[in-house]
Parts: sequence; structure tokens; C-alpha cells
Amino acid sequence: MPSRKVLFCLFALALIFTCTAAAKQITTSLNVPLNERVQVTTGTYSEFVKFTGSIHTVVKVGIPIEPCYPTDPCRSVPYDVHINLQGVSGVGETSGLRYIANGATSSTGLTSLPGGFSFTGNFRVIPPTPVIPPSPIIPPSPVIPIGGFITLAADGTASSGTNTTGLVSYWQGEGDASDSMGVNPGTIDFAVGFDPNGRLGQAFNFSGDGWIEVAQSASLETQTVTLAAWVKRSNPAQSAALVVKGGAACDGDNPPPMSYGLLSGPNGEVFFRLSDNVSPVSSPSAPASAVWDGNWHLLAGTYDGTNVSLYLDGTLVGSAPGLISPVYYGYSDPRLYFAHYNGATC
Repeated sequence: MPSRKVLFCLFALALIFTCTAAAKQITTSLNVPLNERVQVTTGTYSEFVKFTGSIHTVVKVGIPIEPCYPTDPCRSVPYDVHINLQGVSGVGETSGLRYIANGATSSTGLTSLPGGFSFTGNFRVIPPTPVIPPSPIIPPSPVIPIGGFITLAADGTASSGTNTTGLVSYWQGEGDASDSMGVNPGTIDFAVGFDPNGRLGQAFNFSGDGWIEVAQSASLETQTVTLAAWVKRSNPAQSAALVVKGGAACDGDNPPPMSYGLLSGPNGEVFFRLSDNVSPVSSPSAPASAVWDGNWHLLAGTYDGTNVSLYLDGTLVGSAPGLISPVYYGYSDPRLYFAHYNGATC
């Protein structure tokens, strides 16, 4: 599992329909390995800790009486998810002392079948004893953030094919461009709307000429990355930048230079792209008809240092060989953009 991943959430206008009453409940139990290097701060002392263990998730889904199909999904299906850490601990790279992480989180909501939902949670870190100076620990106690996606099949069974342990940033579109993780707040440029009927709560509406930009941050410049977005549109988004990190004068390149990004091609097909500034690579594409059909879809591009992959609604579209050299972050514009690409002469 990559040491760090980045999560981005992009929202568009949504319409919610009521689903038929639930006939039964499906329960799925999942165990996902955790292997994460996290910076832990105790008072004024800080060091990196490599945590290992597992994430245990129990998902309960209310199944409608009428059957659900990918071409005719059920709407507003209730779910309940409970997540806890099991046997998670790690040793400080500087002190050599052992830390323990534990805790649990739960949430409920509505989703589609087939479909999925995202989750986030902050889990408690228990520092070693004796406590590394200074002592006592200055509140609040250190935490480890964990987030990800739960994918639901048409019959309600759950899987976690796009788990995102080590969540860095999460932009929910709840009336502003803030990062719910408090790390990388966005700035709205020109007109970006907010619709109350979003996929989960409110939604960004990029129907005008506006966009959102996020300042350069080392936390967004990793050599392994997961970039995910909920999107909804009735007609194909052609040659569009959905979410893009980095930009430069492109001199006619198509697609233009960028560190990584979720993009649509000239026919509306969607793919995930990365560059080492020598030989860019792209994932296999999801066809326009599968993405821009007026329904919500979850796009997730991943790079594990070996392969570049694209997921659509939790299902792998395809993978391709990765970069020869590290992901390049030296472009003239190092910012992250939603619904925009900033490259002169493009």
C-alpha cells in the first residue's frame, strides 16, 4: 500500500430521487490492511511513526424491494457504516518507542445501488510511556486521519477497492472551498455555485466560468497518489480539466503538461494522467457514455509507483505501466485546480 495518498472530492449539480422502501438489510464485514507512515506530534515533540494493523469496517445497506441495475440504479438507499482499528501500532523512527492507535467512527446516509460513499475519521494515537518530553501531553491528543471509499454492488454487498488510508485533503463543497482536513483550503475564482441537492449534502456547481484553486503544498506532491471526484453531467465534458495539479506553457501539447490530473478527452472519455516531465503516462479511459449520463459517478485515479489506474464507481477500468522517473512537481504553476487548467499559450 502506498505510504501517502491524496483524496480530492469534486461535486456538480445533483437531483435526488426517492427509492422504493427497503425489503431487507445486507451486512458486509471488511478488513483492510493498514501500512501507513504518519507524522505524530506530542506537545512540542514530533516524529514519524510507521503504523501497521488493519481497518475493520461493517457496512449495513437497506435493499429496496425492486431490483437495482447499473443502467437503472436505485436512489436514496440507506446505509450505516462502523469503522474501527484493529491491532494498530508503530515505532517512532527517532525515539524507537512504540505508539498505539485505536478508536472507532460511525456514520449513516443515503446512496445509490450500485454506487458507493466516502468516509473519514480521526483515530486516537496513544504516545509511548514514559511520555517523550515535554510532559504532560498538551491537548488535544495526536490523531491519525483515515478515509476512503466504500463501493456497493447492485445487490448491496460492499467492497473497499479504493481505500485511501492517509487522507490528506477532502473538499466537500458545503458552501465554501474549505478542506475538511484543515490542510489545503481552496480559493474560489469568479463564479462557482453551490447547490443544496448535491451527491452528499451540498455540491460545487461549475456551470459558469469559475473554478477553485489550492495553493502549492508539499502534502499534495507525493510520489504515490489517489485523486478521486464525484461528478455529474448530462452531456459529455469534452477536453476538460476536472482536477489538475500543476501547469505550464503547453506549446500545443494535448493534453498539456501537468503533474497529475483527472481529464476528459475530445470525445468526453475520462482518464488519469501523470508526468515526469519527459514521458507522461495515462490510464485506460472510461467511455463518455459511462460517465456523462446525468447520474452521479465516482472517478478515482491512482498511482502506486508502478501502475497508473482508473476506477469508475469502484470498478477498475484498467491499468497501464507507470512513469520511468518520479512525478514532476517543478512546473511554473504548482497550484491545484478544480474545473480549470492554468497554462499560458494552451
